[in-house]
Amino acid sequence: MTTGAKGQIVIPVEIRRQIGLEPGQRVEVTLRGDMVVLRPMPKDLVAFLSGSLRKGPSILDELTQEHAEEVRRDEAGRV
Repeated sequence: MTTGAKGQIVIPVEIRRQIGLEPGQRVEVTLRGDMVVLRPMPKDLVAFLSGSLRKGPSILDELTQEHAEEVRRDEAGRV
């Protein structure tokens, strides 16, 4: 494999298929020691990231529940 004048390389078709890389898809390029690592980015990055944030209750839900518990304790202490 060789690099072109602009530093471009051609990723062999077998590797592109294995990682699901499609024409025009963006890739993340990082260094790991002396190796260059290419990782395909999700086609819909916004959907991918928003889905990753939906695990478990939201901070708003937790704060609302905590506040409701504090109110109940305060009201129980007044009786």
